[in-house]
Amino acid sequence: MMKKEKSTNAGRKTSPFRSPFRYSERKKARSKEVLARNLVTSVNDLQLNHAKEVTNAAFRVLVEQGSRAAETYLAHLEYILGGMCQIDMKYFNRLVAPKPAECENPKTKSARKQLLEFIKECLLKPKKKEEELEATNLQYQKLERSIISLQRELEEFKDKLIRQKERNKATRNSSLLLEKWSEENSESRSFPLESESSERVVKEDDKKSNSTWFPGDKRARWERPCFEKYEVVVVGDSQLKEFGRRKINRAGYNITSYSGCDILELLCILRTGALKDPQTNKINPFSTKSNRDKFQNGDKKKMMPLSTICPCCESNCMKKFTGRLVIGIGLNNALKASQAAFENQDVGKLMHSLHRDINYCMPKLKSLHFVKPIKVPRWSFHGEEEQVSLEVYEELLEVLEEYPCSPAAPILTKRDFNKDAVHLAPRASEKYWNAHFSAIECS
Repeated sequence: MMKKEKSTNAGRKTSPFRSPFRYSERKKARSKEVLARNLVTSVNDLQLNHAKEVTNAAFRVLVEQGSRAAETYLAHLEYILGGMCQIDMKYFNRLVAPKPAECENPKTKSARKQLLEFIKECLLKPKKKEEELEATNLQYQKLERSIISLQRELEEFKDKLIRQKERNKATRNSSLLLEKWSEENSESRSFPLESESSERVVKEDDKKSNSTWFPGDKRARWERPCFEKYEVVVVGDSQLKEFGRRKINRAGYNITSYSGCDILELLCILRTGALKDPQTNKINPFSTKSNRDKFQNGDKKKMMPLSTICPCCESNCMKKFTGRLVIGIGLNNALKASQAAFENQDVGKLMHSLHRDINYCMPKLKSLHFVKPIKVPRWSFHGEEEQVSLEVYEELLEVLEEYPCSPAAPILTKRDFNKDAVHLAPRASEKYWNAHFSAIECS
C-alpha cells in the first residue's frame, strides 16, 4: 500500500510542475495574440489615414497639373492597399490559418470600401465642376447672342425710323412742290408722282453707308476713308465721333472721325493714306515741333509723297469719286495753339494746301463743303491759353470765308456740351451734324 501511495504522490508531484509551465506558455501566447491584434488594427488605422492623405494630394495634383501628374500618387495608393492586405494575410496565417475565402480582415474590407468611396468622390468632383462650368458658359454664350441680336434689332429699328423720317420729309416736300406747281400752272403736265418717289426710296435703302471712329491714342490705325460707291464722304475731328462710336449711319454717307486730328494730320492722311512719316516710317510724325516745322504747313509735297491706292478697296477711288466731300476740321489747331509744336503754324497756308490737294486728287468731285469749327465754352475762362486759342479760332473763321462752307448755322448752348466744355453731348452732336448734312444736300 505504501508503494502505491508513493507512486500516486509522485504522479501528483509531477502534474503540478508541468501544469504551471503549460499555463504560462498559454498566457504568453494569448498576450502575443492580443498584442498582434492591437498592432494589426493600429497599422490599419495608420495606413487608412495615410491613404486618405495620399488621395487628397492626388486630387490637388489632378486639379492643378492633370491626370499624368497624379499617376504616381495613384500607384502609391495601390501599394498601400496591397500592403494592408499582406499584413492581414500574414496575421491570420500565423494564428489561425483559416480558409482562403476568410483570409482578409473585415476591418480592411471596410477600410478599403471607405477609401474607394473617398477616391470616387475626389475624382468626380472636378467632373462635376467642369460640367457646371460648361453649363454656365453655355448659358453665358446664349445670353451674349441674345444681347447681340437685340442690339442689332435696335440698330435696325433706329435706321428704319430715320429712313421713315426722311421719307416723310421727302413726301412733304414733293407735296408742297406739287401744290405750288398746280397753282402756278393750270395746264396738266406729266409730273413724277408716287411711283417715282417709291423707286427713289427703294434706291435710298440700297445705298451704301458706313461710320468709323479712330481714337486719338491709336494713331497707328488711322487710315484714309474709302470713296468707292458713296455719295457723300464726311471727314472730321472728335466732334463727329458719336456717329462712329454709336454706329449711326446715314444712307449714302461714309462718316469718318479722327479724335485730336488737326489740319496737317488730315493732309498727311489724304495724301499718304495713313498717319506715318514716309521717310522714317514713324507713326505720328507731328508729335514734336521739329517734325511739324519740316513739313512747312504742307507746302513741301516731297515730304508727303502721294499714294492714291485705297487701303480698303485697293483702287484709286478718290479719282473716281463723283459725290460730295464734307470736312469738319480746325478746332484742334485752335485748342492746341499754345503748345510748342503749334507755334509756327499758319492756318491760311494749311487750308490752302488742303484745298489744293483735294482738287488734285478728286477731279470729278461734285461739291466741297467745310463745316466751321465750334466755339467751345472752355474759351470763356479768359486765361492766356484761352486767349491764344481764340485768336487762332477767329483767324480760322476769316480763312474759311474764302472757301465753300455749310449754309447751316445751328445754335448751341452750354447744355449741349459735355463736362469738359469742349466736346458735344451725343444727342446734340447728332442734331448738329444732321442739320449740316441736310443743308448741304439742299444746296
